[in-house]
Amino acid sequence: SLTLAGPLLVNDNQVAKFTGSTGGDVRITRTADGAATQNLGTIGFGNEDIDTELVRIQGLQDGATDAGALVFFTEAAGGVLTERARIASGGMVTLAAGLTATAILGTGLTITGSSAPDGASRIVLQQQSASASRILAYGADALTNGVLNIATIRSGGTNLITGLTINADGSVTLPIGLTVSAGGATITGNSTI
Repeated sequence: SLTLAGPLLVNDNQVAKFTGSTGGDVRITRTADGAATQNLGTIGFGNEDIDTELVRIQGLQDGATDAGALVFFTEAAGGVLTERARIASGGMVTLAAGLTATAILGTGLTITGSSAPDGASRIVLQQQSASASRILAYGADALTNGVLNIATIRSGGTNLITGLTINADGSVTLPIGLTVSAGGATITGNSTI
C-alpha cells in the first residue's frame, strides 16, 4: 500500500497503473464522519494549461452518513462546471434541467418533469401485476388527472402529429374527430370510420 500526505503527481505522458492478482482497486474515502451531505471524493478532468477541471465525477453522502450518491459535472464553452446527472442512493437518476428517471429492475421506469409539485409532468412505465403493465400520466396537481398524448414528430422537432389522446376523464380521442368514452362514441367534424 502507498500512503501520501500530499498530492500524487504523475509526470507528463505517464500512466498510473493499479494492479493486483484479483484485480486493481482504487478507493477514495473521507476520514471524518462529517454531515450527511459531505463530499466523499472527486475525480476531475481538465487541461493544466487552460482549465484544470472541465469534467468532474463526485461521490457524496446522500442525506445520511451511510448513503451515497454519484454526481456528474461538465462545463460548456465559456461556462462553469455544472451538475448534469446524479445517481441518488435509492437508484433515481436525475438529468440536467430537472428531468429524472428511476429504473427499478423488474418493476418499471419513472420520468419526471422539472421540479413541479405533486409529480406534475410525470410519466410512469411500470409492471402493474404479473400479467399486466401500464403507462401512467400524472396531472398538474394533486386534484387533476393527467392527459396522455401519443404522437409522431420529425427528427428536427417539427411537424408534431398527435395520433391518440387519453383525456383526464379516461375518454380517448383520435385525430379523425372520434372520441370514445364509457358513454359511447362521439364523432365531430366530417369523420369517416
